[in-house]
Amino acid sequence: KLVTGVQTCALPISRSGPKVETLLQGLLHSPEAVVRAETVRQLEKGNLNFAIPQWWAATEDENGWVRFVAVGMLRRHLNLWNPEEKNKFTLLMKDSDERVRATVVSKIGEWRDTAFENHLVEACSDTDARVRANALDALKLFGETVGESAKQCFELALKDSSNRARANAVVGLYPFSPEKSKQVLLEMLEDKNNLMRTSAAWAFGRLLLSDGVDILLEKLVSEKNELVASQIIMTLGLFSQFNVPFGIQLEKSLQLKKEIYPQKTELKAA
Repeated sequence: KLVTGVQTCALPISRSGPKVETLLQGLLHSPEAVVRAETVRQLEKGNLNFAIPQWWAATEDENGWVRFVAVGMLRRHLNLWNPEEKNKFTLLMKDSDERVRATVVSKIGEWRDTAFENHLVEACSDTDARVRANALDALKLFGETVGESAKQCFELALKDSSNRARANAVVGLYPFSPEKSKQVLLEMLEDKNNLMRTSAAWAFGRLLLSDGVDILLEKLVSEKNELVASQIIMTLGLFSQFNVPFGIQLEKSLQLKKEIYPQKTELKAA
């Protein structure tokens, strides 16, 4: 009911004036966190010149969810080409809420600015798996231009308990250490954890290894988990975009899989 009330109050935001803005500021100081969070969200519908300062203020809210929503709004709407604003946004990496930190790290990655590489390196040792994965994902976008500290992050993350972090590390390290990266990738593909195998299949699609099709087709036959098998097929689709012919092989693999595991399956060679 509280959220519905806020949404109702926010209906005239597009025609906002002093009265509406005063009302919204009052809601932003509501004792109920759910009201503050929804108000932060609804500000998006109005004047951004009014909304942005409110979002910055909300990044200091006592409630983690409110801060997370505010940071999400800033990520979408704030023009962060200004170095001062970039630095201010980067400070939010110190937030106690892992959702906030993960969002900030992703935004820093979008800049692809080597001046902020050290911040991403620092985030690679975060206690939260999502933050680490996002940081590694951002660093790998720099390709062969990353510094030694980033390379060390990739190396350490090859043993990360997070499937996303490990897969991003494999892709990021590959240009510098292809054999080691491939070995870790093959180990991930045989891991007992379904998510780890899924991420391995995803990473094959980013590296497009010369023997990747054969490895994935062989794995597809024995894979019992539909999530993993679906990712393998999606990755094989990426190979096909680069004119790697394997259509007949894929059909044979799926047919063999159906004979070995006759349980129902929605997998298609599409």
